[in-house]
Amino acid sequence: MVTPIDADDRGQLLLVGSVAIALVIVGVVVMVNGMMFDDSIGARDNDDALADAERTIGMIESDLNALAREVRMDTRDGSGDFAPALRRNISLYSRHHTNLTFDNGIVYTNVTFDGAESINGTTIWQTQSTNQGACDRSTPYPRFTLETGGSCEANPTIVEDADAVTDFQLTVENPGTGASPETSIVVDNGAETWRLRMDTQPNGSVVVHEESPGGTSRVGVFDPSFDLELQDSGRLTVGGSESVVFAEGVDPQYDIGFENTVSGGGTALTGTYTISTDGDPSAGIGSQPETLNTVVSPAIEIYYQRQEVTYDRTILLNESGVR
Repeated sequence: MVTPIDADDRGQLLLVGSVAIALVIVGVVVMVNGMMFDDSIGARDNDDALADAERTIGMIESDLNALAREVRMDTRDGSGDFAPALRRNISLYSRHHTNLTFDNGIVYTNVTFDGAESINGTTIWQTQSTNQGACDRSTPYPRFTLETGGSCEANPTIVEDADAVTDFQLTVENPGTGASPETSIVVDNGAETWRLRMDTQPNGSVVVHEESPGGTSRVGVFDPSFDLELQDSGRLTVGGSESVVFAEGVDPQYDIGFENTVSGGGTALTGTYTISTDGDPSAGIGSQPETLNTVVSPAIEIYYQRQEVTYDRTILLNESGVR
């Protein structure tokens, strides 16, 4: 016998069913919100880890460029070989940074010099002792010329087909003699030419002008001796107070050389220089200036690891930014 459900019982049943459905809905909402919260926290943690990795790698790359520049300056005078000196310094740097502690975990880093992946080139080095031969008789400092086969090339090409210059340092020691001595640094790719022209005045000071595809401008007036030095920004400082963009407007590959002009039987400007580049030294270079094989763009392997991120990459350092 079936007992019919009266109106009160039916109402209670509907009420219980509604409560049960509401509890299920609330539970689902809480679970979904929890999942979304966990995903949000996880994504934020990953973003923070990636941001920390990018900051650390950027710091290391900046440090290594500065380190390579200091090592190159320390070995510029021939007192040591750049590559072994850089390897030793990078090893010390890596040991210092092996373990870094952040607020939310330990970071392991390892930095190594990769000789096989580095770009090799040449350092061309003219010293004060370059005062022998047809070009430099009776001058206390060498001229910015080149002796080839017993004769003096007044407008020599020193470097050919360069893509990168990592070091350029020139010292004007003497303003020259005769009527209006003039020496220019010339960078040319066959289509564009950049020139830094140094003109000696009657009082012995030197007026420097920059000539680029964009026009000509006066850099300043300087009393010898004064230096020209390539910085890590790619700018060439002149006399310590002014600067120009090295080879502005001239795309690689290019040649680097000098032009010397003088009248009245005198000599053009004299001094010393160092150039490190991936280009080829001129075939006419003999025992002076000296040529030394070197690494111009060191390859560095950077390994970075923390719980959320692993990073392994090989980079090429570019101390001067000149390409």
